[in-house]
Amino acid sequence: MLNRDSTRAQLLNTDPSARKDETEEEDNSSTGGESNAKTTTGSQASGRSSTPTSIVQIPSKKRRRRTSDDEYSPLVPLKRAQLTQNREIQLMELEVRKRQVSLQEKEMEVRQLQLQNETRATEAKIAEANAQTAKLLHESEHWRLQRKVSLLLERKKASG
Repeated sequence: MLNRDSTRAQLLNTDPSARKDETEEEDNSSTGGESNAKTTTGSQASGRSSTPTSIVQIPSKKRRRRTSDDEYSPLVPLKRAQLTQNREIQLMELEVRKRQVSLQEKEMEVRQLQLQNETRATEAKIAEANAQTAKLLHESEHWRLQRKVSLLLERKKASG
């Protein structure tokens, strides 16, 4: 049929065995004139994978050189004003962040003071509870001794 090799994208095969197979195919097609049953590259037949590289290169972007006319174009002052505004905005954002950090530090200090106050209050409650316990123990011991004394007095009256 028609050979449409010219309409396909041309790829370079970097696999050495594929290059060898391709050169053999070219030699066979040029000398024998026979149609080769193998139309794919040799790398697919041998089971090896290779990375084809495109012949067509993407054009690189070239930078335009600045000329003296560019410096005096009407957009330059606008661009400078925009950059100045952007810088001012960034400085304001930085100031806001600094204030936020300062507020967070102050909040941390307040929390630490609250924690210290709560710790002191807890320690005071513990001390008060311990004092109350000691007082109750002392009173219970006193009443126990009072009962013993009253029992002993009753026994003495009953025996005597």
